[in-house]
Amino acid sequence: AYHGFGAAPEQAILVSAALACPLLHAVTAIALGAGARRVWPDMPLAPYFALLALLGNGVLNAYSVFGRADHHTMIACFAAIGFAGAVKAAAEPWRGGAAFGAGLAFGAGIWVGPEVPLVALPACAAFGLVWALAPDGRAFARQGLRLALGMAAILAVATMLERPAAEWLATEYDKASLHHVVLALIVAAVFAGTLPVSAPPRGWRLAAGAILGGLG
Repeated sequence: AYHGFGAAPEQAILVSAALACPLLHAVTAIALGAGARRVWPDMPLAPYFALLALLGNGVLNAYSVFGRADHHTMIACFAAIGFAGAVKAAAEPWRGGAAFGAGLAFGAGIWVGPEVPLVALPACAAFGLVWALAPDGRAFARQGLRLALGMAAILAVATMLERPAAEWLATEYDKASLHHVVLALIVAAVFAGTLPVSAPPRGWRLAAGAILGGLG
Protein backbone atom coordinates (compact mmCIF):
# COMPACT_ATOMS: atom_id res chain seq x y z
CA ALA A 1 0.00 0.00 0.00
CA TYR A 2 2.85 2.36 0.84
CA HIS A 3 4.43 1.63 -2.54
CA GLY A 4 1.08 2.42 -4.17
CA PHE A 5 1.25 5.97 -2.77
CA GLY A 6 4.45 6.59 -4.66
CA ALA A 7 7.18 5.30 -2.35
CA ALA A 8 10.13 3.53 -3.92
CA PRO A 9 10.00 -0.29 -3.62
CA GLU A 10 13.11 -0.34 -1.41
CA GLN A 11 11.59 2.23 0.96
CA ALA A 12 8.26 0.37 1.08
CA ILE A 13 10.06 -2.87 1.96
CA LEU A 14 12.02 -1.17 4.75
CA VAL A 15 8.90 0.42 6.23
CA SER A 16 7.05 -2.90 6.05
CA ALA A 17 9.91 -4.64 7.85
CA ALA A 18 10.01 -1.89 10.48
CA LEU A 19 6.28 -2.36 11.16
CA ALA A 20 6.29 -6.18 11.14
CA CYS A 21 7.23 -6.83 14.77
CA PRO A 22 4.93 -4.21 16.36
CA LEU A 23 2.01 -5.61 14.35
CA LEU A 24 2.88 -9.20 15.29
CA HIS A 25 3.16 -8.10 18.93
CA ALA A 26 -0.34 -6.63 18.72
CA VAL A 27 -1.71 -9.86 17.22
CA THR A 28 -0.01 -11.78 20.05
CA ALA A 29 -1.79 -9.59 22.59
CA ILE A 30 -5.17 -10.16 20.90
CA ALA A 31 -4.63 -13.93 20.80
CA LEU A 32 -3.59 -14.10 24.46
CA GLY A 33 -6.56 -11.96 25.44
CA ALA A 34 -8.94 -14.25 23.55
CA GLY A 35 -7.43 -17.30 25.20
CA ALA A 36 -7.61 -15.72 28.66
CA ARG A 37 -11.27 -14.80 28.11
CA ARG A 38 -12.08 -18.46 27.47
CA VAL A 39 -10.01 -19.74 30.40
CA TRP A 40 -11.68 -17.30 32.82
CA PRO A 41 -15.09 -16.48 31.24
CA ASP A 42 -16.42 -15.00 34.48
CA MET A 43 -13.55 -12.51 34.80
CA PRO A 44 -14.11 -9.48 32.53
CA LEU A 45 -10.58 -8.26 33.27
CA ALA A 46 -8.87 -11.53 32.31
CA PRO A 47 -7.80 -10.31 28.82
CA TYR A 48 -6.25 -7.20 30.39
CA PHE A 49 -4.26 -9.31 32.86
CA ALA A 50 -2.98 -11.33 29.89
CA LEU A 51 -2.01 -8.06 28.20
CA LEU A 52 -0.17 -6.91 31.33
CA ALA A 53 1.69 -10.22 31.48
CA LEU A 54 2.72 -9.83 27.85
CA LEU A 55 3.83 -6.23 28.31
CA GLY A 56 5.79 -7.29 31.38
CA ASN A 57 8.04 -9.44 29.20
CA GLY A 58 10.86 -7.02 28.65
CA VAL A 59 12.80 -9.30 26.31
CA LEU A 60 9.86 -9.77 23.95
CA ASN A 61 9.12 -6.04 24.10
CA ALA A 62 12.71 -5.37 23.01
CA TYR A 63 12.32 -7.80 20.12
CA SER A 64 9.09 -6.11 19.04
CA VAL A 65 10.02 -2.42 18.84
CA PHE A 66 9.49 -0.41 15.66
CA GLY A 67 12.36 -0.89 13.26
CA ARG A 68 13.45 -4.30 14.47
CA ALA A 69 12.53 -7.38 12.41
CA ASP A 70 13.09 -10.29 14.80
CA HIS A 71 11.82 -13.84 14.36
CA HIS A 72 11.23 -14.23 18.11
CA THR A 73 8.17 -11.98 17.89
CA MET A 74 6.76 -14.23 15.15
CA ILE A 75 7.46 -17.29 17.32
CA ALA A 76 5.53 -15.73 20.21
CA CYS A 77 2.70 -14.76 17.87
CA PHE A 78 2.22 -18.28 16.48
CA ALA A 79 2.50 -19.78 19.97
CA ALA A 80 -0.19 -17.39 21.27
CA ILE A 81 -2.51 -18.14 18.34
CA GLY A 82 -2.00 -21.86 18.91
CA PHE A 83 -2.73 -21.43 22.62
CA ALA A 84 -5.95 -19.51 21.92
CA GLY A 85 -7.05 -22.13 19.40
CA ALA A 86 -6.30 -24.99 21.77
CA VAL A 87 -8.27 -23.33 24.56
CA LYS A 88 -11.22 -22.84 22.20
CA ALA A 89 -10.96 -26.47 21.07
CA ALA A 90 -11.04 -27.64 24.68
CA ALA A 91 -13.96 -25.37 25.62
CA GLU A 92 -15.94 -26.38 22.52
CA PRO A 93 -14.82 -29.95 21.73
CA TRP A 94 -17.33 -30.25 18.91
CA ARG A 95 -15.41 -27.61 16.91
CA GLY A 96 -12.79 -29.58 15.04
CA GLY A 97 -11.60 -26.56 13.08
CA ALA A 98 -10.30 -24.85 16.22
CA ALA A 99 -8.09 -27.82 17.10
CA PHE A 100 -6.77 -28.23 13.56
CA GLY A 101 -6.16 -24.48 13.35
CA ALA A 102 -4.24 -24.57 16.63
CA GLY A 103 -2.09 -27.34 15.20
CA LEU A 104 -1.41 -25.29 12.08
CA ALA A 105 -0.36 -22.33 14.22
CA PHE A 106 1.92 -24.44 16.40
CA GLY A 107 3.43 -26.08 13.32
CA ALA A 108 4.05 -22.70 11.71
CA GLY A 109 5.70 -21.57 14.93
CA ILE A 110 8.02 -24.60 14.93
CA TRP A 111 8.83 -23.78 11.31
CA VAL A 112 10.04 -20.34 12.47
CA GLY A 113 11.89 -21.54 15.57
CA PRO A 114 12.38 -24.73 17.62
CA GLU A 115 11.14 -23.22 20.90
CA VAL A 116 7.43 -23.60 20.11
CA PRO A 117 7.21 -27.30 21.16
CA LEU A 118 7.58 -25.96 24.71
CA VAL A 119 4.02 -24.63 24.25
CA ALA A 120 2.62 -27.08 21.70
CA LEU A 121 3.42 -30.36 23.44
CA PRO A 122 1.97 -29.33 26.84
CA ALA A 123 -1.20 -28.33 24.95
CA CYS A 124 -1.33 -31.82 23.46
CA ALA A 125 -0.71 -33.33 26.88
CA ALA A 126 -3.58 -31.28 28.31
CA PHE A 127 -5.98 -32.90 25.83
CA GLY A 128 -4.65 -36.28 26.90
CA LEU A 129 -5.25 -35.46 30.57
CA VAL A 130 -8.81 -34.30 29.91
CA TRP A 131 -9.37 -37.46 27.81
CA ALA A 132 -8.37 -39.54 30.83
CA LEU A 133 -10.52 -37.67 33.36
CA ALA A 134 -13.69 -36.84 31.41
CA PRO A 135 -16.72 -39.16 31.69
CA ASP A 136 -16.31 -39.86 27.97
CA GLY A 137 -13.03 -38.69 26.52
CA ARG A 138 -13.63 -39.35 22.83
CA ALA A 139 -14.30 -35.73 21.88
CA PHE A 140 -11.05 -34.59 23.52
CA ALA A 141 -9.07 -37.42 21.95
CA ARG A 142 -10.37 -36.31 18.56
CA GLN A 143 -9.34 -32.73 19.32
CA GLY A 144 -5.86 -33.85 20.29
CA LEU A 145 -5.66 -35.91 17.11
CA ARG A 146 -6.72 -32.94 14.98
CA LEU A 147 -4.22 -30.66 16.70
CA ALA A 148 -1.37 -33.11 16.09
CA LEU A 149 -2.41 -33.66 12.46
CA GLY A 150 -2.48 -29.90 11.88
CA MET A 151 1.07 -29.68 13.21
CA ALA A 152 2.19 -32.59 11.06
CA ALA A 153 0.60 -31.10 7.93
CA ILE A 154 2.27 -27.70 8.16
CA LEU A 155 5.61 -29.22 9.19
CA ALA A 156 5.52 -31.60 6.22
CA VAL A 157 4.92 -28.62 3.93
CA ALA A 158 7.72 -26.71 5.65
CA THR A 159 10.14 -29.60 5.24
CA MET A 160 9.37 -29.93 1.53
CA LEU A 161 9.67 -26.19 0.93
CA GLU A 162 12.83 -25.69 2.97
CA ARG A 163 14.81 -28.57 1.46
CA PRO A 164 15.49 -30.19 -1.89
CA ALA A 165 13.82 -33.60 -2.32
CA ALA A 166 17.12 -35.38 -1.69
CA GLU A 167 17.18 -33.94 1.85
CA TRP A 168 13.56 -34.60 2.89
CA LEU A 169 14.74 -37.44 5.16
CA ALA A 170 17.41 -35.33 6.83
CA THR A 171 16.96 -34.60 10.54
CA GLU A 172 17.72 -31.31 12.26
CA TYR A 173 16.48 -30.13 15.63
CA ASP A 174 16.72 -26.37 15.07
CA LYS A 175 15.07 -26.34 11.65
CA ALA A 176 11.83 -27.87 10.36
CA SER A 177 12.70 -31.41 9.32
CA LEU A 178 11.49 -35.00 9.31
CA HIS A 179 12.20 -35.11 13.04
CA HIS A 180 9.41 -32.64 13.75
CA VAL A 181 6.97 -34.27 11.32
CA VAL A 182 7.49 -37.66 12.95
CA LEU A 183 7.10 -36.17 16.42
CA ALA A 184 3.70 -34.71 15.47
CA LEU A 185 2.66 -37.99 13.84
CA ILE A 186 3.62 -39.93 16.98
CA VAL A 187 1.38 -37.64 19.04
CA ALA A 188 -1.40 -38.16 16.47
CA ALA A 189 -0.93 -41.94 16.66
CA VAL A 190 -1.20 -41.86 20.46
CA PHE A 191 -4.49 -39.96 20.28
CA ALA A 192 -5.77 -42.29 17.56
CA GLY A 193 -4.97 -45.20 19.86
CA THR A 194 -6.92 -43.65 22.72
CA LEU A 195 -10.18 -43.39 20.74
CA PRO A 196 -11.23 -47.05 21.14
CA VAL A 197 -10.65 -46.91 24.92
CA SER A 198 -12.31 -43.58 25.69
CA ALA A 199 -15.35 -44.91 27.55
CA PRO A 200 -13.98 -47.49 30.08
CA PRO A 201 -13.44 -46.50 33.76
CA ARG A 202 -10.80 -43.89 34.42
CA GLY A 203 -8.36 -46.38 35.89
CA TRP A 204 -8.34 -48.41 32.68
CA ARG A 205 -8.02 -45.24 30.63
CA LEU A 206 -5.09 -43.99 32.68
CA ALA A 207 -3.34 -47.32 32.23
CA ALA A 208 -4.05 -47.32 28.48
CA GLY A 209 -2.87 -43.73 28.18
CA ALA A 210 0.36 -44.52 30.05
CA ILE A 211 1.04 -47.49 27.78
CA LEU A 212 0.28 -45.57 24.59
CA GLY A 213 2.30 -42.56 25.71
CA GLY A 214 5.20 -44.81 26.67
CA LEU A 215 5.09 -46.50 23.28
CA GLY A 216 5.05 -43.07 21.62
